Amino acid sequence: MANIYPKQIPLEVEKDPKRKAERILFNCFKELLDDQITIYYSRNWRDFQINKKNKNSYFINGEADFVIVWPDYGILVVECKGGGIEIKEGNFFSTDRNFQKIEIKDPYKQAYNSRYRIIEHILYKKLLHRDKFELSQSILDGVFFPQSSRSNWGKFDIDQKIQKTGYEDDLNNITAWIKSIFKSSLSEKGLRSFSINDCEIIHQIFEPEGACEFAFNTELKESENFFAKGINPSLLQSKIISQLRYSSRCLIYGSAGTGKTLIGIDALNRFSDGERDSVYICNSQILANSLKNKYRNISKKIEFYSYLEFNQKLIEILKSHEVPIDLSSDSDTALIDLVIRKTTYRCKTLVLDELQDFPVNIIPALARLSLKNGKFIGLFDPEQNISYSSFSVEELKNLYEFGNYYVLEDNVRNTPQIISFYQNICPSINIVNPLSPNGPENEVFELERKDIKKLDNLINKIIKKYRLKSNEIIVIVKNQKELSELRFLSSKITNLASKLSFEFNDLNKVRVIDIQGVKGLESKAVLIWSDYKSFNETEKYIAMSRARSLLAFIEISP
Repeated sequence: MANIYPKQIPLEVEKDPKRKAERILFNCFKELLDDQITIYYSRNWRDFQINKKNKNSYFINGEADFVIVWPDYGILVVECKGGGIEIKEGNFFSTDRNFQKIEIKDPYKQAYNSRYRIIEHILYKKLLHRDKFELSQSILDGVFFPQSSRSNWGKFDIDQKIQKTGYEDDLNNITAWIKSIFKSSLSEKGLRSFSINDCEIIHQIFEPEGACEFAFNTELKESENFFAKGINPSLLQSKIISQLRYSSRCLIYGSAGTGKTLIGIDALNRFSDGERDSVYICNSQILANSLKNKYRNISKKIEFYSYLEFNQKLIEILKSHEVPIDLSSDSDTALIDLVIRKTTYRCKTLVLDELQDFPVNIIPALARLSLKNGKFIGLFDPEQNISYSSFSVEELKNLYEFGNYYVLEDNVRNTPQIISFYQNICPSINIVNPLSPNGPENEVFELERKDIKKLDNLINKIIKKYRLKSNEIIVIVKNQKELSELRFLSSKITNLASKLSFEFNDLNKVRVIDIQGVKGLESKAVLIWSDYKSFNETEKYIAMSRARSLLAFIEISP
């Protein structure tokens, strides 16, 4: 059996009804020829030409259907044509089974041109020890019509063409046909064989070997290019943003990644007047710091607070108005009530994000801090509630005259691969419509036990494979206990300790955060270091939905 490249006929050729003749000849060469023979199918060539008249240069391209290398005899370039072949007034025609006749290129000229280019511009430059005349005697051209019978030719007055033409009749003994071409053409001049070294050089020309590593980051880049454009509102999101102008009290519900925070910040930016405070409040200090850093260049008067920071602001306001405060007994709601009764402080726009993380009684109290002609916008995802007892959307709507209620259904944070994964393992999570392009498949690392030394290897692997920077990765652990353990253990491994930061504002390292702290955040890549199977459904959902493009996690084997 002959050595043939490629090993199998390409799929596009297999499915193309117009290339049946090539398939016939390919399979015949593959099955019937001697194992000393090497065949290269569909080899392209390119030649540089100079116009003799105007001296302009140009390139011409062509293809050799088959290049047959038989070391003991030489090289044969074969052009293959299908259908019934007819020559008339110097023009060639092919006729199919439906008697459709089309004019085709002269196959003999095509075979000759391929042979010439291979000699002149390929082999002569590589086989330096062989002169051009010698090569020309060892490289021949032929034509094969595997769907044409010899008897149908009639008068074919060019003997030379007849000698180097193969037909359907020759398929059963194709080795003899190839030998006959070499012997008829070279009998008087003698055969010039190719050495093993020659054949190795020829093989590198027609079937070059090498490898380029798959660039995994191309898939990640595609999704990140989408996310890098910032908020690109869907039709529904655009509608909500425009409707906010006419709503003084509004509740916006959306799953992770649907753009709740982005819409809230857009509202702050649009409706701020520079005279009254426009305030964003969330429960997480990490999220508040992140947004402060991200939107520090917003020109209008917008302030970002964690809830504890905002409470401190209210205390300072009361002190500035010389209002007595009993911090030991006054509740948060009482503190807000004091500000409302004793000061003129009000917000033009107040956005309360992740309000499922707040005690239910504090929400209407905070809403009262916004002007009557101002706006209070609550952003809400009950499926991320891990702080307090859950409360329903209907309860929220009745708390403080929420006039409008909107539901976001388009995910603008996560790739479809990430969404599909967490929705499969979290069946109660509402289905969302992913707007982003596909990203890389999720990475799963199996460990017999959680070995801290493996974490350094995994981080290095992810950085190298996807060409990430350290600050583009977040490592998530389950809780503060595991975070403290990881902080302690990593301090004993110099390489790992230099990579990790347990402070979110350290933007030069891989940041380590627990599930409670990571709410509202996102990152290009997320590595869940804790055994995610030990998480409850809400924790799985929160952790996995933080990843924009790449989600990686471990599975601890028994």
